[in-house]
Amino acid sequence: MTAQEWLLADENGNSLVTFQSFISCEVSDEGEVLKMPTENGGFAAYNKVADSIKIRVQLALQGEDSDIQMALMNLKTLKDGTQKFSLVTPTIEYRNMTLESLSYSRKREDGLKVCYVELVLIDVREVEAQYTETKKRLTKKKVKRADCASSQATGKTDAKQAVQKRKSFLKELTSGEA
Repeated sequence: MTAQEWLLADENGNSLVTFQSFISCEVSDEGEVLKMPTENGGFAAYNKVADSIKIRVQLALQGEDSDIQMALMNLKTLKDGTQKFSLVTPTIEYRNMTLESLSYSRKREDGLKVCYVELVLIDVREVEAQYTETKKRLTKKKVKRADCASSQATGKTDAKQAVQKRKSFLKELTSGEA
């Protein structure tokens, strides 16, 4: 594997870190099927939930100490920040990745000019929160089952009522009426 085949790139395709070779790459793309036990020892599977892709990459940095320091500083910035980037491999590009962890080592037999780095990358799946506002209470006439109807009001009014009830309760406790 050569550096031309592998790349950590920003959204414009620019290289984020200069390295000499990838040593290994392990991709874990898992999911979970939700199951519920049923009668007579059976089970029912309801849904499948995908986990984030987790990629463990080992690479080698080689060069002058200042070059290695610069590459490690760039990787530390990626780990500490929220910037998303791509891992480009000869077969696939993994987009929207973030650097979860970074570790590195040097070996005596290689001298100071080589640094081995291990990265753990996680894909980031952004979702947009959607909010709705419910102003109407459900009455027993509007629902099929009476126990589904609202039994109390919701919203700011309830918060005010709760504060007032607490104040009156505390007043009763301090006055000895409780």
